Amino acid sequence: MNTGLKTNLHTLQKRGMSQEFIDLFESSIGSVTAKNAEQERLKADLKTATAALEALKQQLSAQMQEAVKVVKLEIL
Repeated sequence: MNTGLKTNLHTLQKRGMSQEFIDLFESSIGSVTAKNAEQERLKADLKTATAALEALKQQLSAQMQEAVKVVKLEIL
């Protein structure tokens, strides 16, 4: 889109288009691209953290089951 705007700027200026608008448009595209990359990185980090949490929860569950068995054997 911005290539077309740049190429046809002279024609589009009749309708109120300016180089400043095109510059802002390009800057916005860059900002959106950067934020999207950051979001994708954060999602990947979240998946990693979630996997680590699930592993810890499974370990805790196994420990709890073992503790329950020992207590039942001792009390009963």
